[in-house]
Amino acid sequence: MLLALADTPAAGLTPPQSWAELVEAYSVETPCLALLAQLRWPNGFVCPLCGRASATNLREGVARCLNCRRRVTVTTGTVMHGTKAPLSAWLAAAWLATEPGRGVSAREVQQRASIYSYQTAWMLLHRLRLALSATVQATKLSGEVSVDEVLLGRRSAGVPGRGVLGQRLVAVAVEMSHGEPGRVRFGLLPDAAPSSLRGFFRRCIEAGSVVVSDTWAAYPPACAGLTGHRVVDDAAAGGRVCPPGVAPIVRQLNEWLVRTHQASVGVKHLQRYLDEFAFRFDHRDDPPGQAFMAALAALMAAPPASYQELMGDVVAPPQKPDR
Repeated sequence: MLLALADTPAAGLTPPQSWAELVEAYSVETPCLALLAQLRWPNGFVCPLCGRASATNLREGVARCLNCRRRVTVTTGTVMHGTKAPLSAWLAAAWLATEPGRGVSAREVQQRASIYSYQTAWMLLHRLRLALSATVQATKLSGEVSVDEVLLGRRSAGVPGRGVLGQRLVAVAVEMSHGEPGRVRFGLLPDAAPSSLRGFFRRCIEAGSVVVSDTWAAYPPACAGLTGHRVVDDAAAGGRVCPPGVAPIVRQLNEWLVRTHQASVGVKHLQRYLDEFAFRFDHRDDPPGQAFMAALAALMAAPPASYQELMGDVVAPPQKPDR
């Protein structure tokens, strides 16, 4: 069956329009296999291990490459490689994680996708976040881009001032067009020094764009020779002014982290959550089901991840200098 599915072009795929349609259409494995195979091999089967296009079917969803003789499934060589969770659970998680303005916790995925183990739901969701993160980080913002740095997380008890020892410094970049926000990017920062901001700009903003910031002294050297720079002057307002478009997005981000994740996201996983939010925000105006299909395509494109990669490394909390 794998070859028959893979030989069907992906063009014209109609995504489900609602959660109810998803459950009705993709509650068993066969249609899930068909959908993922069409997304992965729109022009026909190609072995992900040797690159040849010939195979024979062994059983539903499993083929043997006639060149390298290895067994291949639709998840072979992807971030889903070796999954024990049913494909219907993956599709359910992708739908829930990409619903506009929503996001989802591992506990909800476990309940709504009928996954027995919380750990399985957690690992599934983090593999999905890895895939979404790779998709987000593959594209940069351009044009006029509002930037700022914000502190996310809980304030540490007994820490004076901003309480930065219990919070994480995050750079925010918002692509602006005619006064309206477009796409968004986030990046964890070790500090708000010019070198750290410049590294974020290199990763997330196209050279030649125009960065719009407040009067923080680190921005001019961070932008020099890389992007243009325009300052939102806060003197007339008698205090610090947030660049256009940043404040409402940060407010949505904080509400999601608190409401869905109880403000418990650790620093070693925070970048994935930020990229998940960015993916969902970037697709907020898509027709129903399009963000879901983009998430499935990301799953098909992302390489396998080890347990150690999923767990991540602990990073020391950044310090933000006084402004």
